[in-house]
Amino acid sequence: MLRDILFVAGGSALGGVLRLLAGRLVKSHVQAIFPWPTFLVNLLGCFAIGWIYGWAARQPQFRPELLLMLTTGICGGFTTFSAFAYENILLMRTGAYLTALSYVAFSVIGGLLATWAGMLSAR
Repeated sequence: MLRDILFVAGGSALGGVLRLLAGRLVKSHVQAIFPWPTFLVNLLGCFAIGWIYGWAARQPQFRPELLLMLTTGICGGFTTFSAFAYENILLMRTGAYLTALSYVAFSVIGGLLATWAGMLSAR
C-alpha cells in the first residue's frame, strides 16, 4: 500500500506541475474569457488516460503500480476530468447507459451547485 501511495504521490506532483506549465503556456498565447487553459488541459488529459489504458491493456507485463502512477497520479494531478470521462466510457461499454447519463448529469449539476453553495457560504 505504501508503495502505491508513493507512486501516486510522485505522479500527482508531476501532473500538477505539468498542468501549471500547460496552463501558463496557453494563457501566454490566448487571452479570452473562455477558460482555454483548463479546457485544453482537460481534453489532453482525456486523450492521455484513454491512450494509457488502451496501451496498458495490450501489455501483459505492464506493472500495476506504473499504471497507478500514470493514471491516478499524473493524469489525476494534471486533470480530474480524464478519470470522469474514462469512467463514463466504461459504463457505456457495459451497457449501463442510464448510470452513465446519471453520472454525467449529477456530476455537472452537482458540481455547479456545490460551487454555488460554497460561494454563498463564503459571504
